[in-house]
Amino acid sequence: MRFPTVGQYIESLANPQGLFRTLRDVVPLRNPYGELRLHAGNFSVVFKVGLPVQEEALSGMTGMGHYALKCYTRPCGRIGRVCAAVGALDVPYLVRCRYLPEELYVYDEYERGAYFPAVLSEWVEGETLGRHVARLCGAGDREALSLLAGRFDRMALWLLQQPYAHGDIKPDNILVEPSGELRLIDLDGMFLPQFAGERSVVLGSPTCQHPLRDERCFDRDIDDYPLAILSLSLHALAAAPGLYDRYNDRESLILNAAEVAAGTSGLFAELGRNWIDAGEGELAALWRALHAPVPAVAGLRAVFRALTGDRALTGDRALELLAGYDVVEDGDRACALICHGGRYGYADLDRGVWTVYPLWEEAQPCSEGIAMVRGGGCWRAIDATGRILSRFPEYTEVMPLREGRARICREGLYGFIDAGGRESVAPVYPFAGAFREGRAKVRLQEDYFYIDRNGCKIGG
Repeated sequence: MRFPTVGQYIESLANPQGLFRTLRDVVPLRNPYGELRLHAGNFSVVFKVGLPVQEEALSGMTGMGHYALKCYTRPCGRIGRVCAAVGALDVPYLVRCRYLPEELYVYDEYERGAYFPAVLSEWVEGETLGRHVARLCGAGDREALSLLAGRFDRMALWLLQQPYAHGDIKPDNILVEPSGELRLIDLDGMFLPQFAGERSVVLGSPTCQHPLRDERCFDRDIDDYPLAILSLSLHALAAAPGLYDRYNDRESLILNAAEVAAGTSGLFAELGRNWIDAGEGELAALWRALHAPVPAVAGLRAVFRALTGDRALTGDRALELLAGYDVVEDGDRACALICHGGRYGYADLDRGVWTVYPLWEEAQPCSEGIAMVRGGGCWRAIDATGRILSRFPEYTEVMPLREGRARICREGLYGFIDAGGRESVAPVYPFAGAFREGRAKVRLQEDYFYIDRNGCKIGG
């Protein structure tokens, strides 16, 4: 007999007496209209049920009252092994579950029947992340959205630190409890270390997963891209709840993974520019990370540690944070110039933490508390935390500060700006050196001479 349809499961649960092999007196719960409480997915249907007290011990999840009974409309893969592993874990975010092989007897249209497996899980009161976000955005509740983004980032960091992965991170698989805490449901696509070398049976929602993920991509890194996509979406909505009505597509929140990976998301590009210009280093780094050519996102745990405030890294974690990055200039070890993947940032080498994430196409060594960086064709001055101080779209080159003056170039001619970004010496010189002891050597036509910090010629 083929696996039952959703309708056949509904008929069985409408009057379930005598149909369960191990569970007894299962009570399907109904809504005020007398309809069964259920949620149908692509290959399963979940019923809300109750068990009598004497049955709770049999379920292995005593003291809970209400349960989720998941019934499958197609073969359920390795969910039995997942339930066995999760049952042995003491984790804050995963629902407890028990696999029940050949548990529920279901009749087909010809009155023939057979037993089919089911999964019994704790029932989590609350609403899906998608519905919760829609409600908060509708109310314009930026504070609640900000708290939600923080809770999500803490969950993401926890999950990224585990040897396993959920496998199908999306808004509908994350429940928000009345307390605000988050829970992960629907564990059918979960990766466990004992599954290494096997193929994925669940690829997840295309709106959240990297487009290159396929059945061969099945390891602890498969949650990277959707976690980053959802975190960016939540932080963007916390700043501007109105984005929800403009960009929500019912499957994702506001960012579609396929569009982001293909570079066709105008919203994604706009968010990146805004965060970089506002000096939002952690969010800008997360934005940059989503340019990943593969589902695994390098350095993602380090970014989430920073987002959650876990900056004081020592030992192995500090080494992990800086792994794979090249030191370009470390004259100032508290703000050393670092390169990774062709992008530049700054790090405190002694503490092992990033001070400015590697976002920039070009960068100069930090000097006098200010660094000159270039991105999107525009030079900027930033402070040691990455905050934008000034922008210089008119200059093709900006050098480090020396004695309060930075050499700039415009149309092949050199001049100087001060620490505030104001032009103190107009770019009129074909050659100009850095300031030392209050003077800089310049050339005008064939003559070399020195000028002071205001551009006045020194001597005859």
